[in-house]
Amino acid sequence: MLPAIAIVASAILEHRNLQAVRITATPPVIDGRLDESVWSTAPVATDFVQSSPRPATLASLKSEARVLMDDDALYIGVTYYDPDPRKIQAPLARRDDETTSDWAFVEIDSRFDRRSAFSFGVNPAGVQVDGTWSNDTTYDSSWNAVWEAAAKVNDDGWTAEVRIPFSQLAFRLPPGASELTWGINFYRYSPSHGESSNWSPR
Repeated sequence: MLPAIAIVASAILEHRNLQAVRITATPPVIDGRLDESVWSTAPVATDFVQSSPRPATLASLKSEARVLMDDDALYIGVTYYDPDPRKIQAPLARRDDETTSDWAFVEIDSRFDRRSAFSFGVNPAGVQVDGTWSNDTTYDSSWNAVWEAAAKVNDDGWTAEVRIPFSQLAFRLPPGASELTWGINFYRYSPSHGESSNWSPR
């Protein structure tokens, strides 16, 4: 019989699934607040797993991510809780300057090849970073897309909203298919807590 610690580790590291909710009314305003009621209808991605400092253990900071969609775009909403919001780091910087800061990233494998992804990041000041992953580990920061993001620091931590037009992603709807399966992951970095984590462990 597996020891309890092995069973827990296995549950933490298993594959995860998330359903995007189709918007039938007005889409959310990208202001970083997540105060539209439509966000409450979306399933929540939570139980992030540390990549540092304690890989393969549950993150100490609670994180939540949600995905909406309409005919034109994906909408990502994240809520990153922090027990001491005064320590959240949110420097202003130029686009694609991934300086020391709290960060929220969504990475989308729209080809569903499990080796590539389009990466979109935002910090609590609304600074945007984007790039592409290929062959699992090669990152190209020179790629730039047209997308929107906003973020807000609050008493519980910080929140961010992202709108990614489908036109910025590479994908193909197979003939006769009524739905798409993509890969998706959410990443969080908190320098004040010295912790980085992903929703889907890697």
